Amino acid sequence: PIPITEITGPRVREHRGELNLTGLVHLNPKTLLEAGASGSLAQINEMGADYQIHDAKYTTDSVQVKLTAESRLGLLQATAYTNWLTETVIPGVATQNYHFRNRVTVAELHDIFKLGANHTLRAAAEYRYDIESSTPTAGANIHYNDFAGSGMWSWNITPSLSLTNALRVDQDR
Repeated sequence: PIPITEITGPRVREHRGELNLTGLVHLNPKTLLEAGASGSLAQINEMGADYQIHDAKYTTDSVQVKLTAESRLGLLQATAYTNWLTETVIPGVATQNYHFRNRVTVAELHDIFKLGANHTLRAAAEYRYDIESSTPTAGANIHYNDFAGSGMWSWNITPSLSLTNALRVDQDR
């Protein structure tokens, strides 16, 4: 049952902030290099599952590099990025503080090219690594690796009718 009123405790001063930076460099007329980084911080009062006010702090950080090039092989793009998320909740359940730390790293490569005027194809490969810490017991992690390959074929049958097929295969480890 939901209680009529929540159990209140000391509240923290809430604040939020973020920073985003992006840079673009044309290496030549057909090659673009992009780099970016971002971060955010939020400290807020949250209602927990135990109907008590908790002090929660979230931080996110991200870096990304992308290279895009037009070539005789099509439009090639290579991307790599890492995202970090940290969450701390004080107090957690049973007076145990929660400290979550998650990191996702992705590298991908794809090529989009035309065969004649009516056929567009895309081939891609991706690697993803994800790791999450355990809480409230420290020292353990859960992670996975994912390798994926994909393809797409788009056929413009007439100016008003097209057919698109796509396939993706993932291998988790």
